[in-house]
Amino acid sequence: FVQALDRYFTGLADWQMPSGGLFIWLKLKHLIDTRLLLPEAVRRGVAFMPGEAFFAERLNACGAIRLNFSHASIEQIDSGLAILAELVAQAGSGEG
Repeated sequence: FVQALDRYFTGLADWQMPSGGLFIWLKLKHLIDTRLLLPEAVRRGVAFMPGEAFFAERLNACGAIRLNFSHASIEQIDSGLAILAELVAQAGSGEG
């Protein structure tokens, strides 16, 4: 999973290798509302948890995504992160 993040998200986000658990928290380089990415991601077969749901205060945009890596195959990880990176890049450039 982290190798695929390196491949697709370098320059788009920062993250740390978790020492345990089921999730990786991505902090995007651009402050975007990740809730707006979710419908298109799901339409393309990719699910993630928008970071805005994890903040106590209401945010218009936090630029964070929580990703689960516990049950996807290597092929699903690779294609899913490629799709998600494309959506993040488009949103960060103002195209999305």
